[in-house]
Amino acid sequence: MKKMVYIGIGASAGGLQALQKLISLLPQHSQNVYIIAQHLLPDKKSALGEILSRYTSHTVEEITPTTSFLGDHIYIIPPNCNLLLKNHHLVLEEDTLATHHSTPSVDLLFESLAHYAKNNAVAILLSGTGHDGVEGMRTIKKQGGVTITQRPQEALYKGMPQSAIDAGVVDHVYTLEEMGSHLHEPLKKSEPPIALTPLEAIQHILNTQENLDLSKYKGETILRRITKRRMILHLSTIELYLQYLIDNATEAHLLYQDILIGVTSFFRDKEAFEALEVLLTNSLADKPPHYEFRIWCVACSSGEEAYTLAIVVCEICKKLGKTIDLRIFATDIDDDALAKGRSGEYLAESLKSMESTLLETYFTPTKNGYQVNQWLRQQIVFTHHNLLQ
Repeated sequence: MKKMVYIGIGASAGGLQALQKLISLLPQHSQNVYIIAQHLLPDKKSALGEILSRYTSHTVEEITPTTSFLGDHIYIIPPNCNLLLKNHHLVLEEDTLATHHSTPSVDLLFESLAHYAKNNAVAILLSGTGHDGVEGMRTIKKQGGVTITQRPQEALYKGMPQSAIDAGVVDHVYTLEEMGSHLHEPLKKSEPPIALTPLEAIQHILNTQENLDLSKYKGETILRRITKRRMILHLSTIELYLQYLIDNATEAHLLYQDILIGVTSFFRDKEAFEALEVLLTNSLADKPPHYEFRIWCVACSSGEEAYTLAIVVCEICKKLGKTIDLRIFATDIDDDALAKGRSGEYLAESLKSMESTLLETYFTPTKNGYQVNQWLRQQIVFTHHNLLQ
């Protein structure tokens, strides 16, 4: 008999619209158990179950103290309550402090499912403000489960999914349509066609699960990254690694991150930046005050190059005595690297070669390194983009 998969779905502001769309796309006869934590007013009876029932043929129930969880059912945590794991059972418990924070708690739902279902747990984070769900997703990942967020650009309120992405706890970022199709087998790994070589099969899995097309990458580069993962896992052949990749839910994402490893630093290739400074100075010399100047920083990795460009332009403007409106669009395929770029936090080691005057002007010391000053950070937009597509 197929083992149940427990899928926790967290949402807040703007979540109703996302929930309506998502549950209309859920698979039938899957043995998936869906549990929804939608932030609700603690002192009012919720009509969420009645509303969602109109969009799905699944049974929709509000959880009670006697609920037994069944496959192909959608369960809603009621207002003023949380779903917790106690004595190896999922139990409903009233939250006596609900007036002081949002309930139901998405974090508590995810954490309970992580410890209850282990690698058969899935966390989904939809539209909402704040950062509820981030720590719960972290626990899901530690237990071998899968974490998914709605694509922030699609969400009515992107705070919750973006917070999880920025924290580096998300395995997949999907539109609602993509999410629905993947939930038909949320933990099943994509079995490659038998006719493929092991390397081709690995590429197929990465393309299917991580949307990473390696057809234009150098074969030697890919093999080096695979060899690194094999050594870490003590697997002697690529065939053994392929089987491990098929059997383990999180390995594809770890390989994905290794392949996309960013080679970057502040003012990397000094001669190139010196040449660029000459070109930019000539370009900006005759521009009027508050001229809107845009730069696209392609494959920006963790942001060092984008911030370097911003610093170069700011220094040019000082020399020219000009004020321009700078906007840098920094794009990359690696969401974890983008999250680091958005944070603007870097270890002191990565800034040791920067001139002290620039460091003092554009960064603020922190406990572990330096933080990009907010006024510089605001000139850069970090966003996901696959140049090969």
